[in-house]
Amino acid sequence: MNAIKDVMMNKVLAGEAGKEKAREWGRWLATDEGQAYLAAQMDADFFEERENMDDGICEESRKRVFCNLQKKISRRRFAGLTLKVVAAMVPVAAVIAILLYLNTQVSLFEPPFYQDIHVAKGERMQIAFQDGTRVYLYPGSRLCYPDKFGLTERRVTLDGEAYLK
Repeated sequence: MNAIKDVMMNKVLAGEAGKEKAREWGRWLATDEGQAYLAAQMDADFFEERENMDDGICEESRKRVFCNLQKKISRRRFAGLTLKVVAAMVPVAAVIAILLYLNTQVSLFEPPFYQDIHVAKGERMQIAFQDGTRVYLYPGSRLCYPDKFGLTERRVTLDGEAYLK
């Protein structure tokens, strides 16, 4: 009986059965018996194809999948390692940036450059330091001060009279 159904199926699929026979065949396939026949045919085709499959192709396919997985794993490891290195470098970079900024404000790493001011007789002079201190120099005075003060020490040399505010 299945041989007759197989012949009919082949004729319908090849377009040799005619429209009426194809409609009749379609209605029969919609029944439970037709569905069981289709399921059995699909199972048979699947197992036949599986038996005919070349093991070399499967092995090659497995190797390709395995290589792709290894690449993805190594990329993720590299990304994780990169993230850890960046996370470790950010605080170091922040400390260096802060130290460089402080060096522009106060003398941390280099000796300061000293300014030497002489006030002639009969003149007066006013100087404002970077920390906001104002110095009023009187005639005949000499003041030597750094261009940038240290963090904890503000040392100046005065010869003469001055008023600091």
